Amino acid sequence: VIAPRLGNAALKVQNYRVGTVRVNSHPTDTPLDEVVRSAVGPYPDPLFPLEKEIVLEASLTEALWVSVFAPKETRAGTYRGMVEVNAGKRKLRLSFQVQVFAATVPKEQQLWVTNWFWFEHELMAKHYPKLKSDSDRYWRVLENIGRTMAEYKQNVVFVPVRTLAKAQLADGAVQYDFSLVDRWIETFDKAGMAHMIEGGHLSGRLGGGYDSPYVIPTDLVENGQMVRKDLAADDPRAEHNLREFLRQLRDHLKEKGWLSRYVQHVHDEPHGTEMPIDGVLVSMRLEVMREGIEDYELLMESARHAPAGTDALARAVMPTFTDYLRDVTQFRKAERELLRLATEAHRE
Repeated sequence: VIAPRLGNAALKVQNYRVGTVRVNSHPTDTPLDEVVRSAVGPYPDPLFPLEKEIVLEASLTEALWVSVFAPKETRAGTYRGMVEVNAGKRKLRLSFQVQVFAATVPKEQQLWVTNWFWFEHELMAKHYPKLKSDSDRYWRVLENIGRTMAEYKQNVVFVPVRTLAKAQLADGAVQYDFSLVDRWIETFDKAGMAHMIEGGHLSGRLGGGYDSPYVIPTDLVENGQMVRKDLAADDPRAEHNLREFLRQLRDHLKEKGWLSRYVQHVHDEPHGTEMPIDGVLVSMRLEVMREGIEDYELLMESARHAPAGTDALARAVMPTFTDYLRDVTQFRKAERELLRLATEAHRE
């Protein structure tokens, strides 16, 4: 790859070969009536350092990835580069150009960026068998992932708190062990990306369908044993356990010095009959998490409108980008310190 040039100036480049990962099965948690096409097949994903010589297989498309860097002192203009491919006596040249604009981004990143990935040990071990017997390797993999995410300017770590926090029986009551939560946050902190800690959703839907019943994962003591069940939101056992979990989580985060950069999700895309339920739970969570705490942030992922009675309570709202464009005025008028946009594959 010949670096793009403008006069005597050249842009720095890094070259990669795009590898593929083969998906051999359909996601088990997605209802078949929501499937657009089969998920089985090869997907471009990993970037490998581009070696001087590579072997090209017949009837197979290979892709190259060229990263181009333009520091703030770079002169604006059109930079022209070239990709040369030599195969024996045959040569192929492909020109490309990079347009550099007279604009800069702040040295300190102002935009919070998050992508949701599910990296729990059990899920990762299905794809990487060596992780089953080597837990330290698992955490090294997470740190490597976090470092790459940080390089591409992700600065928020998604923490599946209800999965990582382990319920234990202590004197007949539920006591949570947050050791895995701590290691998760510390791992991504070390990787340089956990500037904001994003607590995973505390409620969900039975079976995972978009219109399935609203449920709350609940830790219960039954016959002297700890069990977890998905209970309806109006079940008093669910509310009691959720309150206790949030109290213990709040106290632990405060003790670790993490509470000031922690935000808590409420529910994923509340809609329809979920809205009144979500409103009650939002109020309850705010009540618990704000006991004795002035600076706590709730991340409300809103469908079209916030649940009744909670709109004024949330310091942050996260409409989908589509909903934001539908009603820009509504969201701009909201007196909030923070507005986040969710860009996703969104139902219309």
